[in-house]
Amino acid sequence: PGTSGGHTETACCWNGASTTNRQYRSLTQPFTTQFMNFLGRNIPRDDIHPGTELPEANLSELSLEGVDLSGANLAGVSFHHTDLSNADLSGATLTDAKLADATLHNVDLSEADLLGATLETADLTGAQLDNACLMGADLTDATLNDATGNGATLTDAKVTRVTAQDASLRGADLH
Repeated sequence: PGTSGGHTETACCWNGASTTNRQYRSLTQPFTTQFMNFLGRNIPRDDIHPGTELPEANLSELSLEGVDLSGANLAGVSFHHTDLSNADLSGATLTDAKLADATLHNVDLSEADLLGATLETADLTGAQLDNACLMGADLTDATLNDATGNGATLTDAKVTRVTAQDASLRGADLH
């Protein structure tokens, strides 16, 4: 990453193409008007909606607070160090997504498919994971305080050193 005119520059990849978002916003500013520039095309926030297709995108180190990506195809997306607090990802496909070190406070992941997702050191405080599929997910060192995962499937998930104070996992499959 470099700096240009007070704005942070980062590489962005989508379907094998690379570009930078330096002309759009500093990564320290909240996600407001512009989303990213994929394949030379601006994607305004209004175009990010339930059911969006962004497989394999690199959305690392962004602030995506409150975004509605319910039902979206986010398979393999990298959200490393991304703030998704208060986002709606219910019913989203996040298979093999990389959410390491992500901030997911009060995120709605109910009925989301997180098969094989990496959530190492992710902070899921207050997250809703009801009926979510976390089979084979890596939750090493994740924080799930006050989270709900009622009916969630955690078969073969790595749950080493997870903090889950006041969390609810009623009816969850933990085998």
